[in-house]
Amino acid sequence: MSCIKGSDCCKNFSSEEIPVNMHLLNELKRKSSSNSIITNKSDKSDDIWNSDSDIDDEKTLNNDIKALKIRHNNKGYLDGITKGKDSGLQKGFDDGYPIGAELGGIIGELIAETVWRYSMGQINSNQKKIILNELKIDKILNSKYFDINLHLSNPYEHPVIKKWLLFFKNLQYPL
Repeated sequence: MSCIKGSDCCKNFSSEEIPVNMHLLNELKRKSSSNSIITNKSDKSDDIWNSDSDIDDEKTLNNDIKALKIRHNNKGYLDGITKGKDSGLQKGFDDGYPIGAELGGIIGELIAETVWRYSMGQINSNQKKIILNELKIDKILNSKYFDINLHLSNPYEHPVIKKWLLFFKNLQYPL
């Protein structure tokens, strides 16, 4: 059978076998064989449905890719920050633990001596209150007592500790 439009493009098909868009397919083949580039952004006059679905699909895909990139960037950033904080915290803990433990031990001894001296009548309740207030952890760990790297070379040289050690040393022990 020959083609309705007068060409030989459909001569090998019976009328039942002719695809509905055979002419469109042949037109596309002809354009591609003449080195024309077929893109999703075809001219509206070539679009038989006059739709922008390919452009919309491309925009949606681009938006999805951008959203995915943003999500991955944020996740990577957060993972890096978390890992950095964890390693920084661990290093800070490792560096600060020995001095912190020593400070804690000395403060514990001073608190015990304060309570003992009070129970023996060597200091009054007002002195006890002042000593215990100055030995609170937030006052001992105040950054003004540490160098720029938050180090303290000798816990016994901490001004508050030194003050109360000297105070108790100058008190006489009961006989």
